[in-house]
Amino acid sequence: MDPTSRTHDAPMEVRGVAVETRPDGTRTTLTLLPTEGAEFPERAVRRDLTAVVRRGAPGLGARILVLRGLGTPQSAEAAAPRFKHPADAAELVALCRRLEEIPRPVIGVADGRVSGLHLDLLLACDLSIASSRATFAFGEILSGEVSPLLVTRAIGLLGRRVAGYLAATGGELDAATALALGLLNEVVPRDQLDARVDALVEKLNRRPPRGLAVTKRMVAKSANADYVTAEEIGRALAYRAEAKR
Repeated sequence: MDPTSRTHDAPMEVRGVAVETRPDGTRTTLTLLPTEGAEFPERAVRRDLTAVVRRGAPGLGARILVLRGLGTPQSAEAAAPRFKHPADAAELVALCRRLEEIPRPVIGVADGRVSGLHLDLLLACDLSIASSRATFAFGEILSGEVSPLLVTRAIGLLGRRVAGYLAATGGELDAATALALGLLNEVVPRDQLDARVDALVEKLNRRPPRGLAVTKRMVAKSANADYVTAEEIGRALAYRAEAKR
């Protein structure tokens, strides 16, 4: 069952995600928002986005989902550990897997510096567009951690050698390099980003919904093994987090 097509008994209250749906049902935009005052901002946004995707929200049955806010200041270099609680890594993997299981295209839109949770979410999107000023930072090694998605999904997109190098060195890619390596589908000037997203959404909406769903399912089959491995890594991170408590 599509996790985003459920009915809703009451309005959802989430602070970390804004949900906006076009009246014609062609698009729902999920925008990640800063979570001020949260002790662990990433965890707050991750759980809010998980709630939206798991329970559904009005309009999530739209034909195309657009994920924006990738590259906000909240995505700045992750100096603090991301997986302090045993459940953190497992929640991350489950969220990204749910995004890939939604039977409609999910477009990730990046602008600015993208790292941490935002980079993981970009890896889980079906299609990705970025502004030419965007950069992609793999700096988790600086805090002694590696995201389960970085060492699984990134390998599928970038290849073992490139992903391993970025994970080990905490490297950073500019938009042009990220496009050339396969992390992105398109790069456009920042002032053209919204128009290019609109054009892609319009193009996808001209395709048969069933055809898009089948195509996504076939492509996602190759990702299943990645998520099995990511879950194993998540359990190892949970064990380490529990041991430190």
